[in-house]
Amino acid sequence: YKDFFNAHGIEVNLLPLPAQKSPIAAIKNNIAGVDTVLFLTRAKFKMDGKAFDALCKEHQIAVVGGGDAGDVKSRAIFDFKVDVSGIGHHAGLLSRRIVEEQIAPSSLPTKRVMCPRKLVFNEDVLSEHGIELTDDFVASLEQDLLVRHKEIFLLPVLSPIEVNMFSDVVTGMCDHITKHIKEGDNYYFPYFCEISQQRPFDAICADVRSFLLSKNKQGSPQLIIALGSAMTHAAQEVMRLEKRKLPIISVISERLDPKTFAQIQRRHKNQERVSLVREQTAYICIEASSPLLPLQSLLEVAPQVRRITVLHYEVGTPFDPIKKALCAYGEQEGMEFFWEYATSPEELLSSVQQAAKEGCPVIFYEEFMHMRYAHQLCQRLSSLGVPLVAGGLECAPYGAALSLGVDNKAIGGEVFAYFRRVLDDNQSPLDLPPLFLKNYDVVINEKACQEQSIVLSDAQRLLYKCKKN
Repeated sequence: YKDFFNAHGIEVNLLPLPAQKSPIAAIKNNIAGVDTVLFLTRAKFKMDGKAFDALCKEHQIAVVGGGDAGDVKSRAIFDFKVDVSGIGHHAGLLSRRIVEEQIAPSSLPTKRVMCPRKLVFNEDVLSEHGIELTDDFVASLEQDLLVRHKEIFLLPVLSPIEVNMFSDVVTGMCDHITKHIKEGDNYYFPYFCEISQQRPFDAICADVRSFLLSKNKQGSPQLIIALGSAMTHAAQEVMRLEKRKLPIISVISERLDPKTFAQIQRRHKNQERVSLVREQTAYICIEASSPLLPLQSLLEVAPQVRRITVLHYEVGTPFDPIKKALCAYGEQEGMEFFWEYATSPEELLSSVQQAAKEGCPVIFYEEFMHMRYAHQLCQRLSSLGVPLVAGGLECAPYGAALSLGVDNKAIGGEVFAYFRRVLDDNQSPLDLPPLFLKNYDVVINEKACQEQSIVLSDAQRLLYKCKKN
């Protein structure tokens, strides 16, 4: 407590209270120069309420009650205490499982319970000290105090800056965290490190190590979230070198990381537990759809198209399989593709202008488009009236005629569910089998289709998820 007050420039005097007699005399002897009396109590103590009230008024002292402070409550600006009644509910649930399901207590995971905090303001005392209780003030103070006193779990998030889809995974995860903070017992505190996965592996590891070992005022990290194989392997390597065993939740895309994806599939099929134990990693895997899906979706609404621009930021593996599949399809159907390499805003603008000049629709895959450029690309092409098929459902509101892919925000929900099982239920990553997710949707932006002269049939409106705006 002294460290906390010292950090805020507040001089503090810790005064032990006698348990068997009134502490009025002890307080009175130490009252000179005091602004506030803060009671930090774990048990009831005797207090002469009238004498204490007179003492506080005489010296213009503010009082904060913490715990069961007896008659102190009548003079407290606010009283802050713990509601332990919910512990009985949790104990009852565990007892029922032991008795009815005949489960040995030793096989049940430890249940972590943070009891709700109750904050009660005394408006009469506040007014005496010239403090006005507005609704905004109460809401902000109450939220700040209650969040501070939840159990905090630090979650470092490692993300490759080049990949558009991972930003939406993070958004979905944070949406669940925000809802949980309002309703749950714990406070999950994600903090982020965006690293270019184009850098050498040693450089990535150095950045990850610096990030994970940096001091945080909230404490030490309890679990790592790694997006993509480069971030996952770097986190595993840092943990190995530091001889630490922080659990890791990893999100792997088959299209981006085919080798890692195949390795996880093989391990899961063969039940290879040794390597998983060593890595302390639970995997959430996104299966790849056919590379022809964006093209086929475009041809369903615009069958006359024969010349198409494909935007991407990466040359070579793992983009090669997509390029080969499109080229083979193009030769068979008499179609021509233009490959535009866009790694900067300037290159992106040049590619967009070239596509508009040629009158070519544009396709991009969310795994191969820089997260900072995807929305800018959608808006630019829409303003020029160039049809766009966007990889990633989240591009639909920004002007993409067709958007397709997995619901990355829903994947963020799966990440949230997995790290809760590790942190709240004390499960090991080894207990969490790899998740293999494949649920692709196509969303049509009707307004963008009208602007880009794409005519939709009634059947297509029923088949696809249409967004009017």
